Amino acid sequence: MNGPDPTFQAADVLVDLRILATTDLHMHLLPQDDFTGRPAPGRGLAGVATLVERERATHPNTVLLDNGDVLNGSPAAEFLDPRLPHPMIAAMNACRYDAATLGNHDFDAGPAALVAALAQVRFPFAVTNATLRGARGRIAPFVVLDRHVTDRAGTAHPLRIGVVGFLPPRTVAWNPGLAARLRITDPVEAARAAIPLLRRAGADVIVALCHSGIGAGADMTMADDAAVAVACLDGVDAVVAGHTHAVFPGPDHAACDKVDPVAGTLGGKPAVMPGFWGSHLGIIDLALRRDGTGWRVAEGSGRIEPAGDAPPAPLPAPALHGLASAAARMQHRLARTARPIHNHFALLGHDPATGIVAAAQRWHVRRALRGRPASMPVLSAAAPGRAGGRSGPHHYTDIPPGPITALALSDLCPWPNRLCAVELTGADAADWLERASSIFARLRPGAGDHPLIDPRFPGYNFDVIHGLTWRIDPSQPARYGPSGELIDAAARRITGLRHLGKTVAPEDRFILATHGFRLADGGLFGPLAAGLRTVLVDGPPVRDVLRRYLGRRRRLDDPAPKPWRFAPLPGTTTVFDTGTGALAHLPDLDVPCEPVGTTSDGFFRLRVGL
Repeated sequence: MNGPDPTFQAADVLVDLRILATTDLHMHLLPQDDFTGRPAPGRGLAGVATLVERERATHPNTVLLDNGDVLNGSPAAEFLDPRLPHPMIAAMNACRYDAATLGNHDFDAGPAALVAALAQVRFPFAVTNATLRGARGRIAPFVVLDRHVTDRAGTAHPLRIGVVGFLPPRTVAWNPGLAARLRITDPVEAARAAIPLLRRAGADVIVALCHSGIGAGADMTMADDAAVAVACLDGVDAVVAGHTHAVFPGPDHAACDKVDPVAGTLGGKPAVMPGFWGSHLGIIDLALRRDGTGWRVAEGSGRIEPAGDAPPAPLPAPALHGLASAAARMQHRLARTARPIHNHFALLGHDPATGIVAAAQRWHVRRALRGRPASMPVLSAAAPGRAGGRSGPHHYTDIPPGPITALALSDLCPWPNRLCAVELTGADAADWLERASSIFARLRPGAGDHPLIDPRFPGYNFDVIHGLTWRIDPSQPARYGPSGELIDAAARRITGLRHLGKTVAPEDRFILATHGFRLADGGLFGPLAAGLRTVLVDGPPVRDVLRRYLGRRRRLDDPAPKPWRFAPLPGTTTVFDTGTGALAHLPDLDVPCEPVGTTSDGFFRLRVGL
């Protein structure tokens, strides 16, 4: 007896699944600058929520996922009242997220605060390559979402969507206080072990939430840029990347054999990296075909939708109450300043903001190491925190004369790094500064208007060592690349390195105040820091040190220090882009400059004479 061929009928069943994704929201809820209150279109979960509802209204089968770094990163996160609902969790619950993973910054307030926040969620969290002691029932190694989807003919079908999530392996290195409770394994190995478990649990599709950057695709053990390697695994159907605050698909990433920034694929799999702070919504479309053994991905694509001027969705009352409470706490007065505190010209040698952080670090380390040999002076390394870059032309510290409130702590120290101190030689100090000075593009003497900054180097890597003075010669080649790799062993840009007016000899010894992120393995400074002896391990958060320092000083009336300047290059000019508020501070500069105009992305451009 002949009947319809079930295999043939199943092969004709097609379901379109749309995966919506956010990443690196960093507790930004509203389209505003949380430091000034000014409107900031394209920022905050509220704008993205509008895009999500538009997608849900036009597509029958959607899931909404978050890729981590959601709970910390805005000023409000530092001043939340733990007795109130967490504003971001309340907003995410209202947005009806289906699942999420964690990022490294979700641990910034400590494991207890994280677990308390997770107790409020109404959706599951999957972290596949890490376990957090005390978080049982709050975090799962993977999640299977049971959903009913509608095929192209309008028929409903059950579908099981597996979700895995991955933390950056160096999360504990960046925050050593987590070592007793957080265990992290290699993302690729964890994914390889989880995929068959998910399939046995009935997952028809597997989505990887990879809080990780997009590298060239090398399968390196314990790599932070693991998104490509995870995507290349058999069984992974789609990838959401993040952590580096870039956008994919798009020009932020170069094409290689496993990365297609136009088609939006990693290892041939559809993928997205939806920016940061709610700047974009990631959209992955999968066409699923049912065969005799289950559902298979017939085709897929990834794209990103800018939040732009999307009207913000209303926040639920608990989120608004939490934000209002945090805003009131931010206004607590700590000290006063007689001069503006800004970092518009940090890369031109004038940075009052970073100078205050460095002074606070040096003050604490001197007190903590009172028994140090007198022959080992204390120096302090600090870099500009809010200094433009991908965060835009308004992302600069600019505190006017007058009261310094608690809000300034997050303004001056955007990250919750802990204070550390190391012993180093004069040669080490010179090498530290060579690494920082590699941020400058090489300039040809006598040439005009070459860009000053190598765009591959973020401003937060420009460490200035307070307690020393020196000059930087940008006509010389850079010694190091952005990841700390030696690219020219003969290159030297640092000249005239002195301490208290005396030339620093290679064998001179110092104590350097810095923070745990600088000492972590990898990055621009990691190869140097790995060989240094640590004398203060896992000290207090730099923000707490700064709070105590300002409370002790009460008034900041002294002029801002200027530890370095450029070596003279007569007849040479360069162009430098900075924040839109820089115009009011041009008299602070002691280098010849003139305004050129505004760039297409809103930065204020200066022509600087060297």
